[in-house]
Amino acid sequence: MSTELHETRRTCPCTAGGDRLSLPIPTFLEPHDLAIAKIGASREKDLGFVNALIRADLLSLATLRQRCALVPDDYSFVRERIKSFLASYSK
Repeated sequence: MSTELHETRRTCPCTAGGDRLSLPIPTFLEPHDLAIAKIGASREKDLGFVNALIRADLLSLATLRQRCALVPDDYSFVRERIKSFLASYSK
């Protein structure tokens, strides 16, 4: 199984207030990575959520397609599901 996805840490630190010296700083998935996971899960509510983000230009289709290509071969069926979803959008 490819470890390419695990080699790069793509998280976003929370920038909410608080004493950063005594409180842990939570991190969140990068939005495109989260969208790929949601498309891969293929739940109707998740697909609707990702669709809304794409239509609002909050996600880059080019970046989503790049992240799709990083899905390991062991999950090729999920990668094909993601490709199919993204194919419904113009370039």
